[in-house]
Amino acid sequence: AEPPVAMQHLHVADAGAGKTVKAGAKVRLNGLQSRDPEGEALFYAWSQVRGSKVAMLDVNMAEPSFTAPYVSETRTFRFKLRVTDKKGADSVPAYVDVTVEP
Repeated sequence: AEPPVAMQHLHVADAGAGKTVKAGAKVRLNGLQSRDPEGEALFYAWSQVRGSKVAMLDVNMAEPSFTAPYVSETRTFRFKLRVTDKKGADSVPAYVDVTVEP
């Protein structure tokens, strides 16, 4: 019998290393280190959880991107990544911070 879903730690979301960029720079987030122990294909879901809203492209891909907004002082933007497999089993979310400097 399979363990309950809560016990299945199937996938690990990895949102990559934080980074510091200048306003106006193109920023690429990196979820490529996320993994599924069974080697299943992963589905990505990125969302922004901190900072003024940015227009993210490719939020359902491993490497979404956005243009760092113009800021008057250094600001931190936080993004959340969840991964699921085709069965819909969810990962614990991973977070990454992007610091934007004027």
